[in-house]
Amino acid sequence: MTVNVIEAIKKTFFATSWGEKVATYFYDVIICWPMLIAGSVIALILGYVYLFVMRCLGGAIVWLMIILTEACLLAAGGYCWYIRTKKYTPED
Repeated sequence: MTVNVIEAIKKTFFATSWGEKVATYFYDVIICWPMLIAGSVIALILGYVYLFVMRCLGGAIVWLMIILTEACLLAAGGYCWYIRTKKYTPED
């Protein structure tokens, strides 16, 4: 009985436009499975390389970001000071 129900669902589902789209998606996955596996393995390897780099250089990266943030804030303050002294005179 369940086989007949499954066959009826297949016939009605694949007769619709959605069924055709889903079928083409599954066929594309079946065709491209080697690429999907290769991409997954490469992503896994690159993720572990990234974690290793973060483990080795994490402290240096944090300190570099702190120093760069301070330098940017000082540069922005100096620029504002320069614009103020250029635009306004001591008489203002």
